Amino acid sequence: MLISEVIEPYVVAKGPILLRRFLPSPKRQMVGPFIFLDQAGPTQIRVTSQSGCSEHPHSGTATLTYLLNGNLTHRDSAGGYAELSSGDLALMTAGSGITHEEKPQGDSIGTLRDLYFIEAWLALPDDLENSEPSFEHHKHRSLPEVCFESGSAWVLVGEGWGETAPTTSYTRTVLADISIEPGGLLPLELDYEEIAIFLMQGDASLNEAPLQVCAMSVYRSVGVPVLKSKSGCRAIVLGGDSFSSPRFIEQNFVASSKVLLESQASKYRNGEFPSLLSEYYAQIQNLRN
Repeated sequence: MLISEVIEPYVVAKGPILLRRFLPSPKRQMVGPFIFLDQAGPTQIRVTSQSGCSEHPHSGTATLTYLLNGNLTHRDSAGGYAELSSGDLALMTAGSGITHEEKPQGDSIGTLRDLYFIEAWLALPDDLENSEPSFEHHKHRSLPEVCFESGSAWVLVGEGWGETAPTTSYTRTVLADISIEPGGLLPLELDYEEIAIFLMQGDASLNEAPLQVCAMSVYRSVGVPVLKSKSGCRAIVLGGDSFSSPRFIEQNFVASSKVLLESQASKYRNGEFPSLLSEYYAQIQNLRN
């Protein structure tokens, strides 16, 4: 059977927002380098000064926010700053440790705003777990779009259908946002060891095997399977080569060993992680100099 696993999300409440969490799952920890996958929305929220994700840490991963609809402001302790609009992608390499926040843009307080995004964490290879943190922001139109006769694919990370995203990749991987018109099809020409399809809306089948909507179907990469849709669909395709070493995860920390995992968690508990406040004062000092 082509489809090896179907992962249904569990719901996590973050304030007024309900998140669908696909990874990690009791069925599977990772798909390629992807060790965490959330979907928020589509929904509307009444924006307050407390909305969004307040300052929190990460280490051992590259965290990704793909904003399907809405607006967010990103700030991090490495000096990264960006105002994200619909279709934009933010990639933050946490490496040895970083803190960040994602909030609705300031002028939206008191208004009713759309919110719809994907958050994913990609585990870093062993030799990059303690790398310097960094941040990059990619506007929607800077990402490559592959157009087919009956659909399209935006290549967000890695390589697919002959196109390479400008986003930094640390392993062989792919993340793509695909749309298929009613009655259309899309060959999944993706040469990776592990691949999954998250069907967000509509209907689809993979080599005639129906896919479950709002679920993630993991399949074996054999040949070139064909994704078809009767009424049209939108889906996220993700995957890559499998990791040769294990990964351990605790809250927002990911590591190749339990010793390193505990070391990172201990650093944060002891106040040894960088903070947005320290980054702010560093900027002020640079301006004075």
